[in-house]
Amino acid sequence: CKSLISLSEGFGELKSLTELKLYNCQSLVSLPEGFGQLKSLTSLNLRSCSKLVSLSEGFGELKSLKKLIMYRCPAASSMPAALKEQLKGQGCESKGW
Repeated sequence: CKSLISLSEGFGELKSLTELKLYNCQSLVSLPEGFGQLKSLTSLNLRSCSKLVSLSEGFGELKSLKKLIMYRCPAASSMPAALKEQLKGQGCESKGW
């Protein structure tokens, strides 16, 4: 998915989605605001998304997230400390952040 720039705003309507791999999406610059509506999402791989510099506001709503991979993803360094603590508190495995 090297040419994927963004996901549709309606992406958050995929309520049953449990795993999402956006590995090596080097052109991805943002996640849609509705991303936090993915209530069933347990695993997210954003490895090597080199143009993704921040996460959407609703990211903290991903209460089922148990695995987050963000190696070589600039958004990892700009992730608010409160969000990191929240994710760790819900048992989310951290890789690269």
